[in-house]
Amino acid sequence: NSQPHWKDTPAALKTAADMKALLLSALLLSADALVVAVTHAAGRMGVSVIGQLREQVSPSQTLQLRAVVRNEEEASRLRLDMCGAVLRNGTLFPLLDLQKDLHIELCVVPDDADEQQALGKAFEGVDVAVLLSAAHADFISATPAAAKRDEALLSAGGPGAAGHAN
Repeated sequence: NSQPHWKDTPAALKTAADMKALLLSALLLSADALVVAVTHAAGRMGVSVIGQLREQVSPSQTLQLRAVVRNEEEASRLRLDMCGAVLRNGTLFPLLDLQKDLHIELCVVPDDADEQQALGKAFEGVDVAVLLSAAHADFISATPAAAKRDEALLSAGGPGAAGHAN
């Protein structure tokens, strides 16, 4: 078999961070300007992904990040996490501007009747989409049989039960 295998990969490229950096470098080398949309951008993983993407790009490369959030509360959290702030006389003032200083475009896509249109606009012209989702502790069973099974698991202290480490 002449196909390369994971075992043959140099040790320096075996970490997820190295693979991500290699992929991002390849994408940036192949494009004049790259537009990357990140969903659930205000969550822990979203803020981390946006920060890491910004750090991987050299000043000579053009990367436009598009942060997709669900509401103004998430937008405010993202601004605070990415831009920092100071408190003066009881008023919070951002240290940086998300768009002007960090080149991050913010797209608020509410979960409402216009969601499809707003998502279309958020992903217009995007070269790469990083699709993150919120982790939720609750779930809805798909069928009555699954609901019975899930209820039995929860009452027995199985996966997802209160105090159970998932």
